[in-house]
Amino acid sequence: MKIGIDARCFLEKNYSGVSFYTSNLLSSWAEISPHDKFILHVNSFFKPQHWPNLKSPNIFKLITNYPSKLISLSTFLFNRPYFDKWLDSPDAYWVPGNNFISLSNQVKKVYTCHDLSWLVFPEFYSLKGKIWHQALQLTKKFLQADKIIAVSEYTKSDLLRFYPQIDEKKIVVIHSGVNLKKLTEEQIDYYAKNLSLPEDYILYLGNIEPRKNVLNLILAFNKIYKDFPGLNLIIAGGSGWHYGYSRLVLNVSKKNPQIRYLGYVNEEQKSVLYKKAKIFVFPSYYEGFGFPPLEAMQYACPVITSQTTSLPEIVGRAAVLINPFDINDIASAIAEVLKNTSWQTELIKRGQKQVQNFTWQKTALQMKELFSQL
Repeated sequence: MKIGIDARCFLEKNYSGVSFYTSNLLSSWAEISPHDKFILHVNSFFKPQHWPNLKSPNIFKLITNYPSKLISLSTFLFNRPYFDKWLDSPDAYWVPGNNFISLSNQVKKVYTCHDLSWLVFPEFYSLKGKIWHQALQLTKKFLQADKIIAVSEYTKSDLLRFYPQIDEKKIVVIHSGVNLKKLTEEQIDYYAKNLSLPEDYILYLGNIEPRKNVLNLILAFNKIYKDFPGLNLIIAGGSGWHYGYSRLVLNVSKKNPQIRYLGYVNEEQKSVLYKKAKIFVFPSYYEGFGFPPLEAMQYACPVITSQTTSLPEIVGRAAVLINPFDINDIASAIAEVLKNTSWQTELIKRGQKQVQNFTWQKTALQMKELFSQL
């Protein structure tokens, strides 16, 4: 089978959710499907600065050098050009993230839907963000799709709620996997020293944007940190949709010397941050899946996260669930876990069992089965 893949997520300077999802899934999928041909398709006037490390001999790259904004405008206005025609008629074309794209009727179309946050919480998006999502014409794309991959049961329910005209039979739930880079103790000590990590800290790691609710975490930390001498809060992650929110988080963080804002961190740094943290706190208002809690569990870090959207489905009984709208609830949960070492141990045990349910090999097997039935 010849499968085209929209790989424009790899044009990002700093890889995040969709790019990690695509590279990790494709790596496992190509390995278990040696007779299939995967073509990574990128259209950009400028050549990609870096590619993920995909070594399988059945993964190929195709770069078309047309101005991206011109192509996006053309797909919006005229539903042309057909991206699959650049790939010499693949059997199927997979779109792993939201983008401007047109595909012909001759190719099987599969879209991954990670979340519908712009519909659930439109107040968290700038006017530019709202216009961009509207211009993508996702209703039309989802109706034309042969299959839609929802990364959680919750995302599937959102799809059916906001797009009731979609045939439920074409939506398939395939959970993502988790696979952070494994480091030796020497590497962990090196990166910890390089980051100048304090001895005791709780961690937030993720994009800095309104739906991630980082400000409430800061306010909750300010309520309890004096009860735990030497306790710090480390915030790590790049700016998301709302740059003004990132600036606000940075400015509020500066008012407390026990809070550090690291900005974007690479895979090695992420691993060290999880490994050394006392607790990982992820108080997001909305998640279609939520990688960070599982990543923390992989590194034996107790997790506190929200009782909303997909997060209870993903973490199961392996995390403390809080109301993200309630600062006192967040603060109380942090304090209780910090005080109770036996509860920390139990959360770690449950977390390491829970994370075993989410492997890229399992995801890849489900993808292989889905595409074989197109």
